[in-house]
Amino acid sequence: MSEIQEQAPIETKQAITEAPASQAQPVAQPQQRPDGFLAQHRVETGSNEWKDGLLDCFSNAPDNLCLKGFCCPCFVYGKTQARLRDPEMKDYERFNTDCLMFVGANYCGLSWLFPFFRRTDIRTMYDIRGNVLGDCGSAFCCLPCTLIQNEKEVIHRQTLPTTDKAGYQAVADMNAGQQ
Repeated sequence: MSEIQEQAPIETKQAITEAPASQAQPVAQPQQRPDGFLAQHRVETGSNEWKDGLLDCFSNAPDNLCLKGFCCPCFVYGKTQARLRDPEMKDYERFNTDCLMFVGANYCGLSWLFPFFRRTDIRTMYDIRGNVLGDCGSAFCCLPCTLIQNEKEVIHRQTLPTTDKAGYQAVADMNAGQQ
């Protein structure tokens, strides 16, 4: 049989030095932390307002938008995406890539992420007042209302008359003659 040998514990001595009582002991100071994630995304940006409120689903909704937003939200999301890419919607198809990605995300319970990110982009693009946390909350808590508001806002902003599309217009009486 084998015998188990016991080893003597290894003694270690650590030199502990104590500061004399007359010396000031260091005191832990609270560290100032930079603004956290929530503080950064709670900051409101933008100077404009949404044309319609989040819960104004039924007012001024073109093309049965309210019904589509609640029954077929993937169509509304896909149409908004297509409208943002091409305001004239020349090559728009109802079953587009964005619509199908929305359906796929819906099976995972993540369909609210697409309108959340798009809402933030729309707010930034049109300088609309709000913050990232508000965008996240509206997309997560009321997805159809967010989709409808996004679509209505893009339609409204794209149909506003703008002065920058006209470009330079020559005045008829301003001809440079020979000198």
